[in-house]
Amino acid sequence: MRVKMLSCECGPDGNFAIGEHRDVADDHGRQLIAGNHAVMVTPETAIISPEETAVLDAPETRGRKRK
Repeated sequence: MRVKMLSCECGPDGNFAIGEHRDVADDHGRQLIAGNHAVMVTPETAIISPEETAVLDAPETRGRKRK
């Protein structure tokens, strides 16, 4: 079963972040979905999109310019 994580999961199998898609055993996937920790991913919803990145503007400096 393929799921999309809604919360973090850490354990001997690895660390899985929020929003990460992963394959799990059916019984483990049902437990994650029942606990609202994941949602099932179907081929129609498994559109792979690039990672979201934030673009930050350079902070304004205070005070006078140095020579």
